[in-house]
Parts: sequence; C-alpha cells; structure tokens
Amino acid sequence: MKTTEIIKKGYPGNFLFLLLFIYFLGITISALMLYFDLYRPLNTHYSAVLSILTGFKETLLIKTIQINAVFYLLMAAGILAIGVLYSHRIAGPLYRIKLYAKSISEPLLTP
Repeated sequence: MKTTEIIKKGYPGNFLFLLLFIYFLGITISALMLYFDLYRPLNTHYSAVLSILTGFKETLLIKTIQINAVFYLLMAAGILAIGVLYSHRIAGPLYRIKLYAKSISEPLLTP
C-alpha cells in the first residue's frame, strides 16, 4: 500500500506566504486606488492650490473609507476561499481514510 502525507511539510509556510501576499496586494491596490482617485495637478496660483487642498480635505476621509471597505471585503473573500481550499485538503484525505478503514472492517463484520 502506498503511503501519502495528509498534510505536507511546507503547508504552514505556504499558507502564511499566501495570506501575506493577499494582504500586501490589497494594500497596494488600495493605495493605487486612492492615488488615482485623488490625483489632481496643482496650479501655480495660491488660491487654486488652496481650493484643491480644501477639496482633498473634504473627500479624503470618504475615499479612504470606501477603499478600505473594498479592501476588507476582498480580504474576507480571500481568507474564506483559502479556508475552504485548505479545509478540503485536510478533510479529503481524512474522509478517504475513513472509507478505507470501513472497507477493511466490512469483511470482518460479516459472518
């Protein structure tokens, strides 16, 4: 009978790397969204620059909340997908072990 590993040795490291990758990808995407959403070239006139900065002050909080909401939703979806994937990687072999043990015990139980 061939023996296989139920949980591979590199699983914790790969899982941590994947979570960190999703985290930094979300941070990068949210920073880019904030930059492109709020980017406006500054004029040389003081009053024009002041009005642009006042507009930044008014919209920065709202835009930050929107971007963070999208980021946290994507994080939750990614963690959920990873959780389902890895729970099946653990539960699948355990289910096969259960079926194999049941198939071995059936000839012993029948007279």
